[in-house]
Amino acid sequence: MSTPRPMSALPQHSRGSFLGARALRSLCSRTAPLALLLALSACVEVSFSHDTSPNPPSPPSAVVVADEFALSNPATGPAAGLQNEPAVAWNGTYYLLVWHDDRSGSSDLWFTRVAADGTLLDSVGERLVANAFDPVVASDGADFLVVYSRHDGTHEAARISAAGVLLGQVEIPGAHVYVRRRSRIAFDGQSYVIAWGDGNLSYTRVSPQGAVLGQGAVLVGKGLDVDLAFDGTNTLLVAIDSADRTRVMGYRLSPQGVLLNTTPLVIASTSAPLTQYHSVGVGCVGGLCTVAWGKVDSELPVAMAVEAARVDTQATVLDPQPIVVWETDGHNGEPQRVQVGIDGQNTLLVWEFGAYEYDNHVAPSSLRAARLSPQGTPVGATFTFAERSSTPGAHVTLASGGPSPLAVWSDQRDKFDVIYEAHDLTGVRLGANGPLGAPFLVVGAPDQRHPSVAFDGDSFMIAWSDGRNGQSGAATDIVATRVSPEGDLRDPENLLLGTTSSGWLRWDVRPAVSTDGENTVVGWLTCDASEMESECLHQAARVSPAGAVLDAAPLSTEMRFDRISDARFMSPPALLSGDSYVVSVSPHSLHRARIDQAGQVTLSFVPPADTLPPAERIEPATVSATASDGTNHLLLRSPASAIEGARLSPDGEPLDDPPWFTLSPPGFHAHRLTAAFNGAHYVVVWHDTTPPASRILAMRVTPDGAVVDPAPVVIAEYTGCDAVELDRQGAVHGAHRTLVAWRACGANSSDLFGAALDADLNVATFRITDDGSPDHAPALAVHDGKILAVYSSYRAAAPLAAERVYGRFLTEVAPAAP
Repeated sequence: MSTPRPMSALPQHSRGSFLGARALRSLCSRTAPLALLLALSACVEVSFSHDTSPNPPSPPSAVVVADEFALSNPATGPAAGLQNEPAVAWNGTYYLLVWHDDRSGSSDLWFTRVAADGTLLDSVGERLVANAFDPVVASDGADFLVVYSRHDGTHEAARISAAGVLLGQVEIPGAHVYVRRRSRIAFDGQSYVIAWGDGNLSYTRVSPQGAVLGQGAVLVGKGLDVDLAFDGTNTLLVAIDSADRTRVMGYRLSPQGVLLNTTPLVIASTSAPLTQYHSVGVGCVGGLCTVAWGKVDSELPVAMAVEAARVDTQATVLDPQPIVVWETDGHNGEPQRVQVGIDGQNTLLVWEFGAYEYDNHVAPSSLRAARLSPQGTPVGATFTFAERSSTPGAHVTLASGGPSPLAVWSDQRDKFDVIYEAHDLTGVRLGANGPLGAPFLVVGAPDQRHPSVAFDGDSFMIAWSDGRNGQSGAATDIVATRVSPEGDLRDPENLLLGTTSSGWLRWDVRPAVSTDGENTVVGWLTCDASEMESECLHQAARVSPAGAVLDAAPLSTEMRFDRISDARFMSPPALLSGDSYVVSVSPHSLHRARIDQAGQVTLSFVPPADTLPPAERIEPATVSATASDGTNHLLLRSPASAIEGARLSPDGEPLDDPPWFTLSPPGFHAHRLTAAFNGAHYVVVWHDTTPPASRILAMRVTPDGAVVDPAPVVIAEYTGCDAVELDRQGAVHGAHRTLVAWRACGANSSDLFGAALDADLNVATFRITDDGSPDHAPALAVHDGKILAVYSSYRAAAPLAAERVYGRFLTEVAPAAP
């Protein structure tokens, strides 16, 4: 990191501009060295530039950083984030279950093992491969081979021991998928066979030791939606003709890798207009393979079906007239993800219905199953094991070979259009008449994000968005807790705030905490999850100093904001603390909603009617921050990368006309803002993204809106780090100095850093975290010189495996006398 330094420029005199030369000389005459005491030797900032030269000696720390503490008791529930695309295989002892998981913030593969009776041996799972997706898995009877895709389209294989240990990885030469479609895998008694189709049908073989055999990818012909299975002699590879989807084709492959028929075996075909095949699966037992597929007849009246045909080891199609397994009228979806497994001597078929895939998103679906005898006749009735109207599921997969076939899928109850998906991985063994017992669930601690904090006169009150009520119809809720100045967690089970809402408005995010002189007021955004109504409603609830939630139903400020694609990254309206009220202020229109101590909401505007077009009733989301000089407030926003300020009265009314004035010099690009009042000036801090580095910059602004520093002071500078982040509550004034905290790149993860700024913006940096866990920028609050920093941090280890909220107290070291 570069040494923090002031930047110079000529001053100008005007509000929203800079102080004159006399004022600047007066300020400079007050500068003095900042003497610091060594308080905590570990709390020093290290270099994160690519410069490999030795670091200069670090200054003594101005702040003592206390130990971290959790803000809630761990609770087990549906795993955080998104779990989908499962794959499962049996090795004779247990099932290996692999899936795509984003709970760490990246696209990873996780795994766990499932016992023969269908219970999870590790209910949380652990990460297997980073930055990968679309896994498939098979076993050679002892170990496993997992094949997966990278984001550049390449395929790799990872060998997993019977004990669940990653033994090695290898890239498959020539295996590149241009359209995102999963590969398929089977073991033929000698080697693993992997096939894939993205218009071109290809295969390769990998030895049980993990070596790619032959030249790698071998092109067979045209094909989509591939599957394969070993019939005891050869591998039957099936696919749908990619030309027009009117043929189901088969190829046989010997264990030596010889393609036995270069001309495809036609298993099924149709010449009916507007009829196509979708998805294909195959399973073999006793030398007999059953091939199944979905059929869609789009000619009115629309009809859907799942059909099947048997193929023997001589490549004879035993059912030239396909077996109709299931059919329905009406366009209620399409049969997708057709899977074929073996249940003793019978064949088990499972499929999704109602799924429409686009950009790899899946609409809520039903999961259904049926059985066929070796003679091709139905065994029992078709049954549903996930119903899209109540317990929707998707990405179903099937494993045979255990005591009963095991079906695994993604539970979709926490899916809201394509905006919010929190699928949870679940599975169950399937018996003759349906599921055997209750489904298992991959679990973890609930996701916790975006904490906000304020002191209510008795305790620090912290609120955040929390996913503990997943699968209940609410994607996230707002919860809170109190922490005493001594560090006692007063609400370890936390307080659930009133988050009842209707329609699509059920995604509660981005809380902001303030006080009305008696109670704490928590405001947040309640967002829809529909592409049709892209909006967030600002709501609030009051909490007493004793921890009683005073509003069972949220208080509405009637402010609606345009929801960006992921509302978790929006900035909520400002909350201004008053002696007997809180004022919510829109940083766009400056509309105000005053909430008094009795919970009465008074608006400064007439709410727009819902009948108006969204453009006329929904405000754009705007990055903002606030600070108070003890009487008035400074509201900051950053439109088009510039920093603008507006001075507001205690009631939130603009003090100037026009209200907004520019604070930042030209050429800067503010990404996130924060501010604090140091007794004489507002200290405005921002994360600046002007190339070639990310910087944390600061400047002072007088209570009447005049910029003191003609050019910003550099607090920290990072080259080649894209993790820099600043919270809107990232600055407070302590007993002696203004403290600023942010996130940046650490040695092994994103860590938290801080700086103490004296009245002249002399900078002393310190370190807050250095633990290898990815952190997010902290929010700060102060009481009697004691500062509480709250932040979220991803913890990979069981039983958490989730983003969680934590706190640390920061204590200033008094500067030495001059």
